[in-house]
Amino acid sequence: MKFMWKVYGQHSCMSENEVRYKIKRALSYVELDGWKNLICFGCDGASTNLAARGQKRYLEKDVTGILIFWCLAHRQELALKHALKTNPTFLAVHEMLYGCISFMRSLPKCVGNSRA
Repeated sequence: MKFMWKVYGQHSCMSENEVRYKIKRALSYVELDGWKNLICFGCDGASTNLAARGQKRYLEKDVTGILIFWCLAHRQELALKHALKTNPTFLAVHEMLYGCISFMRSLPKCVGNSRA
């Protein structure tokens, strides 16, 4: 399932259809046929996943008894960011990391694969 996370967790600005396509594609890489075999689905709290029109709707319709939850690691990350939002060292590190990510995504090798 690490591959699924890598494929799915890269971008937060995808539509519901793009997210659904990427999940199914990732499941096929680990030789699971669609999402009929899923028993739970952990994700960030984005509306693309948890809103009434998000992945939650499709998963509950397609997979009987699936457990859908907001991933604890994502919640902890948001809580930490909120708690440290006025700390100058945290802000500097946060800005530096986002700068590194932006730089890496702008590299020619990454531009073609940025939505992979």
